[in-house]
Amino acid sequence: MRMDKLKQLWKNREVILYLVFGILTTIVNYVVYFSCTSILGLDWSIANVFAWVFAVAFAYLTNRIWVFESKKTGFIAIIREIILFVGCRILSFGFDMGTMFVCMDLLHMEDWVVNNLPVGEFMAKTLAQGIVVISNYVFSKWIIFKKETV
Repeated sequence: MRMDKLKQLWKNREVILYLVFGILTTIVNYVVYFSCTSILGLDWSIANVFAWVFAVAFAYLTNRIWVFESKKTGFIAIIREIILFVGCRILSFGFDMGTMFVCMDLLHMEDWVVNNLPVGEFMAKTLAQGIVVISNYVFSKWIIFKKETV
């Protein structure tokens, strides 16, 4: 196999792992969010904050270890990486909250209920998460876990 083919296979591996862990992160986000709204009765905006915190912690660990295989060591380097990760996630959280605000408060999608299931809320959350996953990949690939050139 030529070196170009190996590099392409490696990049595909990264994308596949990002999608797998992105799906798992989204599941963490959904479970926390819908537990907070359905079981605890919290407002969507408060539930979204809790869901974000849990999802970001899960995503950082999985992205650092398995997806982008960060080789950074030392306290300062790891803290810098965490700050970049959380900072970029705060930006994508703005996209998330903005999308949810439009869907829930302006379009009133929380009222879209079918057989006691929050269909509109699920659709709003799914749209927001789609935007978040794409923006987070871009941030992770080109800012947070970018490979250092030697």
